[in-house]
Amino acid sequence: MTSPLDGLLALDLSRLLPGPYCSTLLADLGCEVIKVEEPEGGDHARALIPIIFEAFNRNKKSISLNLKHIKGKEAFIRLVEQSDILIEGFRPGAMDRLGLGYETLRKFNEKLIYCAISGYGQDNPYSNLSGHDLNYMAVSGMLSLSGSMDGPPFTGIGLPIADLTSGMFAAIGILAALQMRHKTGKGQFIDVSMTDCLLSLVGAYFPEHQHIKVTKRKKMFRPGYAVFRTKDDKFIVIGAIENVFWNKLVDTLALGDQFSGQKYDSFDNRMEHVEEINHVIQSIIINQTAQKWLELFNSQDVPCSKVNFLDDLEEDPYIVNRGLIVGLDTPSFGNLKVVKFPLKFSQTTTEIRNSAPRLGEHNEEILQRIGLNADEISDLKGI
Repeated sequence: MTSPLDGLLALDLSRLLPGPYCSTLLADLGCEVIKVEEPEGGDHARALIPIIFEAFNRNKKSISLNLKHIKGKEAFIRLVEQSDILIEGFRPGAMDRLGLGYETLRKFNEKLIYCAISGYGQDNPYSNLSGHDLNYMAVSGMLSLSGSMDGPPFTGIGLPIADLTSGMFAAIGILAALQMRHKTGKGQFIDVSMTDCLLSLVGAYFPEHQHIKVTKRKKMFRPGYAVFRTKDDKFIVIGAIENVFWNKLVDTLALGDQFSGQKYDSFDNRMEHVEEINHVIQSIIINQTAQKWLELFNSQDVPCSKVNFLDDLEEDPYIVNRGLIVGLDTPSFGNLKVVKFPLKFSQTTTEIRNSAPRLGEHNEEILQRIGLNADEISDLKGI
């Protein structure tokens, strides 16, 4: 089987996580991805987060080019002429100041799909503000839903959610633009705002909030829908929202007498007593091990799962069965466990073919491809 994006070429000028995550998704789907990096140091992630760099830059090639030098720009433009996709994650206007913005590059390749990922998008009052994941979570409203029931927001959720979400939306946008190019023969510019992408997730709650004010109490603290500690100091989650599951939970825990009557007969009514309900459930859950509860609840069709910590993932039978965690041989870290592309296709394949490239590892191969001779390649090394 071939990969879905075989035959496509993407240039990735981005750094750290958002753009590289996007291009990793494309690379896993078979797109040839060339990282275009500064000769001095390259992608900042090489030094800042080297293990994550390895994981998020697999299946790619690297060329080092000085885009501030005329010869570097000329080589880059010749590469653009052969490319389908360009991904960058600079502040708005940075590529224009280099003379390599979309309006310039489209003159050399009208089929180019140019995807720019930034914190706040290309043209608005926040466009040139600096920021990180936490800033974008704050502006989008996502952060307001974190933290304890009546306390302040937490500082994030343990994952760079803005980075990863924007990378995913960027990949979706690129695939949509490829389909449109199939119809029109022309590429286009895609403006990806990390904050917009988070707001899209928050949008799951926003329409409801206009009629019923959404609070942490209402969205994060629910009766029979929580994390509970077990006797062996592990954690399970129970997800008994609908009445059908609530009734099964009550029957399994023999709480029919305690949780009878109108105050418990609907989710909305139970919400008024969330603390009481979850306290009672916790007082029972603490008396048995996680495994005992999993066996009992699953046998009674009560939604229940063990909370996996990262050390648990490779032992979980579901994750093992799906085959998503695989070994990647890397020069710096040996066999590194990484997570594969998560979708499974019936007629095409996705695969991890090679580890992250060394800075400039593919210079000669790529420069020869765009027609440079040995002397021209040598000249580029000194700039």
